[in-house]
Amino acid sequence: MRTLFIAITLAVIMLLLAVIMVSAQQYKPHYLFKLSITITNASYIYYYDIQKITVMNYETLNLAYVDYSGNGLYNVWIYISNQYGQYVTTLHVIDNSKINDIGSSVSLMPGTYYVSVLIQPSSVVHYNDNSTLVLTFVISK
Repeated sequence: MRTLFIAITLAVIMLLLAVIMVSAQQYKPHYLFKLSITITNASYIYYYDIQKITVMNYETLNLAYVDYSGNGLYNVWIYISNQYGQYVTTLHVIDNSKINDIGSSVSLMPGTYYVSVLIQPSSVVHYNDNSTLVLTFVISK
């Protein structure tokens, strides 16, 4: 009887571990990319199709991290468009010099998508002044 109890207990523990591992893998990010943009000599900058994303299954694109250094950035928008040039979503990631929309997610169907970035510095950035914008994205199931 004791052996049966031990066997059932071990089986339940192994089953729980298997469920936990499968659950963790379902939400595990499987693709991460980072855009690091240096801004110099500009009053507005538009990076058209700066990153291409190909999605094979239904996925979620998450904006995980936003940071900038140097001269202030007044506004930054991220545009996600599909392969036909239609906008899927727009994220206003810096609004009036404040970081915004971190943690925002976009559901993507299978296909090809492009990321574009529009940047408006707080003041005109001159040749010797640089700012750097870092955007980190995670794609997960």
